[in-house]
Amino acid sequence: MRPWKPDEDNVEGLARTYAGGLYIAARGLSTHTGDALDELADRIRAQVDHPRPDMREIFALETELSRIMPPEVKERRYWEYRARFERVASPHELAAYLASKPPPTPTAGTPSPIGDADNLVLLGHVHRNYLVTVLREQSERDLKHWIQRGLQRGLFLYILVLIALLFADMKGWVPKQVLYFGVGLSLLFLVGRLGAATSVVQRLQKAVREEGRDAFFEVTALCTGRRGISIAMMEGGIFAILLYIIFGAGLGQHLGMSGGIFPQVEVNSPADRTPDSGAEAGTADEAPIAIPEATGTGAAKDPLAGTPPPVTVTRPPPPAGRSQSNTFGWKSDPCDASNVICMPSFISQIGKHLGFRDYPDFFKMLLLAFLAGFAERLVPDALDRLVQRRSSVADNVAPAVAAGSTNTPPKVPLEMEVNWDAPDAPRPSPPPPPPGAGG
Repeated sequence: MRPWKPDEDNVEGLARTYAGGLYIAARGLSTHTGDALDELADRIRAQVDHPRPDMREIFALETELSRIMPPEVKERRYWEYRARFERVASPHELAAYLASKPPPTPTAGTPSPIGDADNLVLLGHVHRNYLVTVLREQSERDLKHWIQRGLQRGLFLYILVLIALLFADMKGWVPKQVLYFGVGLSLLFLVGRLGAATSVVQRLQKAVREEGRDAFFEVTALCTGRRGISIAMMEGGIFAILLYIIFGAGLGQHLGMSGGIFPQVEVNSPADRTPDSGAEAGTADEAPIAIPEATGTGAAKDPLAGTPPPVTVTRPPPPAGRSQSNTFGWKSDPCDASNVICMPSFISQIGKHLGFRDYPDFFKMLLLAFLAGFAERLVPDALDRLVQRRSSVADNVAPAVAAGSTNTPPKVPLEMEVNWDAPDAPRPSPPPPPPGAGG
């Protein structure tokens, strides 16, 4: 155990309080100056007055006190030690101790003989659990502090990336598309790391001793788990980028990840393959729309007059002072006070260059990036579904190829008809049935 630091915790105060109780017991049991209990009380007092008391030494002094106290007090103290043991011991340890036939509960008129072995065994177990608990709390604190410093380093690195991109943009070294895309992609990576770090911190806060497991293994995992936590935080950022690639490639709908909290890519973009995407391609600044003349229930319609000519309705121009919108609804000029909902232009530009339809989809992607790091199985499970889907297609097509052209290949389910080589290419028509098949 490394030395305790007063500025990090108050273990010294805990040790002094514990030693103070032992000092009172030893001094009270002493019958005269210079006896064994009086000398032990002086040694305990030295730990109380020490600037950095050693808890291990205090526990050793308590064990010595249990051996030299008077027999009648030793018998009474046994039940206190046993109660402390039952509070810290696991059910398996308590069952094993009871199976060893400890001194029975005393009854009226029949005191139970208590030996030093019982007190020493109980105190040894209690002290060991106390030390392990202190070390576990210290390890959790150190890991949280280390995670905090890692997030601070990641944020500092992200700021450096922003400064580098802005400087390159000022010098004209990179186009605007690279600037906004780089900022958005690095932001998703950072949010994924933040989600993974939050998940780890919550696990540390909920860490409890597992049933039937030695506490030493738990503390060992806390003391040697920095490498695993670092890898988990890196995976959180990578999973966030992979989840963005899934949506950017238009694979979200094939995995049941469309609508609701899932973002949508720009309308009519190559990655937008939703069936109703064309219905949202209209804009407020379109050409005049021809609307057929409406007919009421009581209106007389002349069947000889033919189809009435369409009535042309022209949309009025937007009021002055409002920002104009492009095809995808992105603001083309800065917000002003006349807008009901106004987002900073750089937020819209980042979302647009990442391929999303509007700023709510960009925020949805940020939320999913956090979840990709927080729920470590979210993206791996999605990738597993993609692999299983392709394997299902291969398993259905392979028997047909092996059987030759004389047999009808098994029909592939509609949801499995995915052309992985060219998603936008038309699907091949199914082969014709063999002669004589069907009616």
